Amino acid sequence: MKKFSIDIIVSFIFLAYFGVVQGDLNINDYGGKPNSDITEAFKKVWTEACASTSAVKIVIPSGNYRTNGIVAEGPCKAPIEVQVDGIFQAPSDINSMPKSDQWIRFGTMDHLTVSGNGVFDGQGAATWKQSSAAWSKNHNVNQKVSQVNINRQIKSL
Repeated sequence: MKKFSIDIIVSFIFLAYFGVVQGDLNINDYGGKPNSDITEAFKKVWTEACASTSAVKIVIPSGNYRTNGIVAEGPCKAPIEVQVDGIFQAPSDINSMPKSDQWIRFGTMDHLTVSGNGVFDGQGAATWKQSSAAWSKNHNVNQKVSQVNINRQIKSL
């Protein structure tokens, strides 16, 4: 009986510790570095944030961060804030763009806040010169917000 009680206590501590994320989650702590592709780092930080049972903030600090198809979907267990103070930048070569219909997608979640003084740079001027009608038909949306309850005012997209 004593062994059983200890197992329960250890399990509870494990779940409590790993289910609650403490503080901000900085993309640089997950392998994201300025002037590089942070697609994989964002997947890691999003997975951790979405599993947290308490509100969490993902921080994209100052700097240029390239991405190649980010999908950030829920449902998540608690509110998530994505604070963008740097520049999220799409690939300038349309052939390296994801084959889906968007470059960044937030979907299927409640309580998402996107904040900060950063920029989502879709590289429009560079990619428009390269695009054809056939390419545009399959790659038509730069950013997408789908099945997300917006609880704050959107100033611009």
